[in-house]
Amino acid sequence: MAAWKAARPAFTAMAVGALNTMMLTRVQVRFGRYLSRRYMT
Repeated sequence: MAAWKAARPAFTAMAVGALNTMMLTRVQVRFGRYLSRRYMT
C-alpha cells in the first residue's frame, strides 16, 4: 500500500504528460491541416 501511494504521483504525472502530448499533437495536426488548406489552394 505504501509503495503504491509513493508511486501514484509519478504515475499520475506520467499519465498527464502523455495526455498533454497527445492533445498537443492533435492540435498541431489540426492547425497544420487548416494552414495547408488555407495557403496551398
